[in-house]
Amino acid sequence: MFRLGLILLMASCQSVWSRHLMEKGFQFKHHNNAELLEVLESVHHRCPNITRVYTLNERSVLGNPLLLIEFSRTPGVHTPLIPEFKYIANMHGNEVLGRELLLKLADYLCEEYMKGNTDVQNLVHLTRIHLMPSMNPDGWAQATVTGGESSEVVQHYVGRTNNNSVDLNRNFPDLDRIMFGNEEVQYDLNNHLLEGTDKLSQQIQPETRAVMRLIMKIPFVLSANLHGGDLVANYPYDSSRSGVATGEYAKSPDDDTFRYLAQTYANNHADMANPERVPCPDSGSTNFARQGGITNGAKCLTTVSKASFVTSPQGPRYPTRSFISKT
Repeated sequence: MFRLGLILLMASCQSVWSRHLMEKGFQFKHHNNAELLEVLESVHHRCPNITRVYTLNERSVLGNPLLLIEFSRTPGVHTPLIPEFKYIANMHGNEVLGRELLLKLADYLCEEYMKGNTDVQNLVHLTRIHLMPSMNPDGWAQATVTGGESSEVVQHYVGRTNNNSVDLNRNFPDLDRIMFGNEEVQYDLNNHLLEGTDKLSQQIQPETRAVMRLIMKIPFVLSANLHGGDLVANYPYDSSRSGVATGEYAKSPDDDTFRYLAQTYANNHADMANPERVPCPDSGSTNFARQGGITNGAKCLTTVSKASFVTSPQGPRYPTRSFISKT
């Protein structure tokens, strides 16, 4: 049952975004950091019994709160056998679309729940859903000239990193590499993967630490990270076993499940799995549509990282790159 609920969540998120972006009541625009909080609080005010707005225990470099909204039958309480799911967006501050999509998704879940939409009610009752519209509010502010009040955006990569010029997408411990090492010595346990992370060569950023603590606190069974730049559902592993970015497929123990979820996600998108879709002309990326709109992270590592570009919600295209993982 819970697997069905997760699949429904992945699928319904795609279908509702395409149909309801311009509905009355929610303005699809650049919401600045103050407005982001206002949207989440508005959702909570309308649906107080099934939502909770909360902040992570560490702020961004510039002191911005890292905000989430939870949808659940019992907000704030982990219930055994109720799976935990999270969406994170705007990890790269200049990739703005996921931020707005998660704000709209929060608005949609609340409205449809109140209208008696049984699919949405089942999702909320059978799944604990966490939405983090922006992991990098500082980068977003850097990327947007007017603080989000217009669609004018500065140079291509400005705001991609946090305020310490660190790419948060490259700042987490490389647990893939530890797992690969365990495979070589036939060590199957994976409950000590974070040992030694205090000896990492790079400094863990406050935004990264906050999300790591969230992951350790809540037993998420599935997560997705929304990026901008291309239309593809990317699934683990993201690192190759050889250690070289050669485009080799890196199969995880849950490869069949991840592929199924990725394909379900892509198939429920209006364009992602369309083999006739023209790839992004400025990215030089793989034509992901010809492989069903999905890809293994390690296999496409050399091309996906080049596919990012700033996209305004008012623009003609809405590229979304989704990274699916267990945590």
